[in-house]
Amino acid sequence: DLSGEDIELSHPLRLRLPGQFGSDIHHEDGHRIHVHDQNRHLTIIDEMIVDESGGRFDRYQDLLLYNSRHALHKALLIHGVDVGITSLGKMEDRVVYVIGAVYPDDSASQLWVDKELLLPLRWINIPSSTDDSIEDDRLEFVYRNWQKFDGTWYPMEIETIHHQQSIRRIRVTQVQVDAVFGGELLNITHLKTVYRKKET
Repeated sequence: DLSGEDIELSHPLRLRLPGQFGSDIHHEDGHRIHVHDQNRHLTIIDEMIVDESGGRFDRYQDLLLYNSRHALHKALLIHGVDVGITSLGKMEDRVVYVIGAVYPDDSASQLWVDKELLLPLRWINIPSSTDDSIEDDRLEFVYRNWQKFDGTWYPMEIETIHHQQSIRRIRVTQVQVDAVFGGELLNITHLKTVYRKKET
């Protein structure tokens, strides 16, 4: 929360691999639905479609949606990570592969992967812009406490850091594998027939 006041919300997240993610947040100030379906995005606030481009702060889920190295490789290239550069580094007590930079340089977009488990631990996303008005608009996602559920790994804590300050921390309290839910909840084409676009 950018106001400096902590706000705690409880809400379900839905994933269907590869490439589908949905969150549904109800709180006293309103209702927010965010859906990622392959390369499409949709954000609905208070029953109105407000965005179809996908915000940077929702990218934390991107690394969780790919169940193949090829798909992850492609996603990293799209997000500006130079996959031709790799090095070894250390994060807390873990040895990591650093993809996209030579450790300890953290001035470029990069992904840190646990050397033993091959799971992402830290993703630094820096806009590829020469505009001086965007001064160090870096965004970091830190993935902690990975646990395995019926063969599927998931981080039980995800922290978002913007301008060196922690702005959001997601703590997972329950994971249900092969949960049954309606496919329309992750279907952007269907959701666009249910909700109308906010007029600008």
